Amino acid sequence: MRVVFDFQNDPGAPFDVSPLIPARLLEMQLRDMHHLELQSGKERIPLGDLCCIHQDQEGDDCVLIKGHTSSLHRLGWKMSAGRLILAGNAGRWVGAGMSGGELFVQGDAGDNAGVGMSGGFLSFSGSVGESAGGAKAGAQTGMNGGVIIIGGNAGDLLGERMRRGLIFCSGNAGKLCGAGMLAGSILVAGRLGAGAGLRMRRGSIAAGSSVPLLPGFHKSGAAAFGWISLACSWLQRLGANVPLEWKTGCFLKYCGHDLELNKGEILIYDPDQ
Repeated sequence: MRVVFDFQNDPGAPFDVSPLIPARLLEMQLRDMHHLELQSGKERIPLGDLCCIHQDQEGDDCVLIKGHTSSLHRLGWKMSAGRLILAGNAGRWVGAGMSGGELFVQGDAGDNAGVGMSGGFLSFSGSVGESAGGAKAGAQTGMNGGVIIIGGNAGDLLGERMRRGLIFCSGNAGKLCGAGMLAGSILVAGRLGAGAGLRMRRGSIAAGSSVPLLPGFHKSGAAAFGWISLACSWLQRLGANVPLEWKTGCFLKYCGHDLELNKGEILIYDPDQ
């Protein structure tokens, strides 16, 4: 069964849509969904007053949200199972705290996508704002598992304090990508911004190119890395637009960061090798 929420009119204010998760909705009756309340500031409004709701008994088990969606925040908050699709742009905190399931955004998203994520699959066809896969304010670690695929560009602090998991970005990454990384992998098909890998302890960042790296990273040769080839093949099967030349190409390896354990690595694709 597919449940569809069609926001035909602009809600006119930011709304917290964290209640709209598959595990909850697919067990509810249609009349109960109409009375489910969403919060905007101090105001709580029944879902039926904001969008049209219908069920498709013949469709796959999933939740589809479409229409005027850019002011919908906290989509998939702490989602643990099921399939959720947003046909449009999303607000902030998409997939934050997610531990399982699949969440697809067919557009762009704001800041803090996948913050505190520990599992599941989070995909964006467009770009995302700052701190995707990063850490919540005051948290010691960021993303702790799962997969994030970004079809466009990523803002600053992509994968900040990341501990586990995989992030792939088809475009460019902003400043401080992988800052404070503890482990995990970040693949950026485009260019890394300034300050990539600042204070990273372990983990891997691979990119198509980069602005000059921080002084705490030291070049340690060029090689083809088997794990990148395997990751690219796997990501391609998931629908990611991976650079095919990465499967057999060589990367310049830089070790660092000197301010920490010096066991992290930044790999920059070298088309001349």
